Amino acid sequence: MRALLPLALLTALLPATAVHAEPAPKTCSVGAYLISLYDFLLEEDSFSADFWFWSTCREDLRPLDVMDFPTAKHVERSLASTTERDGYYWSYVKVSGVFRQDWDVRNFPFDRHDLLVEIEHTGAPASAFQYTPDVEGSKPNRELELDGWTINDFELEDYVYLYDTVFGDPVFEGEEISDYARMKITIALERAKVIGFFKLTAGVYVSFALVLLSFFLGAETGSRTGLLVGTLFAVLVNQRVAEAVLGRVEAFTLVDQIHVTAMVFIFFAALIALLNRSLTIRDHAPLAKKLDYAGAALSAILYVVINAKIISTAAAVG
Repeated sequence: MRALLPLALLTALLPATAVHAEPAPKTCSVGAYLISLYDFLLEEDSFSADFWFWSTCREDLRPLDVMDFPTAKHVERSLASTTERDGYYWSYVKVSGVFRQDWDVRNFPFDRHDLLVEIEHTGAPASAFQYTPDVEGSKPNRELELDGWTINDFELEDYVYLYDTVFGDPVFEGEEISDYARMKITIALERAKVIGFFKLTAGVYVSFALVLLSFFLGAETGSRTGLLVGTLFAVLVNQRVAEAVLGRVEAFTLVDQIHVTAMVFIFFAALIALLNRSLTIRDHAPLAKKLDYAGAALSAILYVVINAKIISTAAAVG
């Protein structure tokens, strides 16, 4: 009889423990189909996309009705519907939106980007509802073609986001933070063409070719100076055009490095021109000519080596 007493006490306690156990959060399978990507606005830090979203629930939860897009600038919903099929509630909605994106163009044209679209369930805290990503069914449109870009990956990931406020929700009474279910869609992009890079830098390389020609103008200081000033102006204008295309960023990009390198060599050519003029005035014309030839050779070699180095580094980093 004494041996059965602990077992009886344990049996009596189990129901009480079960009553106080936290229920598991409800969940729905949620997926996304990428219809199209467009309007990559680097200067405005945004891109546009169209999606089909769907949910499959065992109960009539309708998570798509309370789905928010924290990273969106603007979102439009259409064609929403919910149907009961084979004991499940299947819902879908079409979403078109403009989403924020921090475009990192430091290594343009070898840059790679992860476009992020996040959704949040605003109808209940994470303890009551969590997403189950439909990884198998979610994918981009197979007919989707992006001029100059390649989609390398498309991933869905669920997580819990914490706010430092409870928004006055009585569920979080006595708490200082609240938690809500989120799902992150990551679209991995890689630039597939470099023609835009050559368009932005062709003017710089032509300017440097003119800098090399300046070494063969001899002691004609006026002509040499005028040519170098013209090339410097052309490089500066070309840099402003590049900033307009890529957007002004607080970072030293590959395109910036190419422009600044050209400016340094223009200054070097100007110094050689002044030395040439000084030697010529002091009747050292042969030495001035050798200085020009050496300056041209040194500039050509160093410029090619430096450009190869910075471009290969950018290509490796991506």
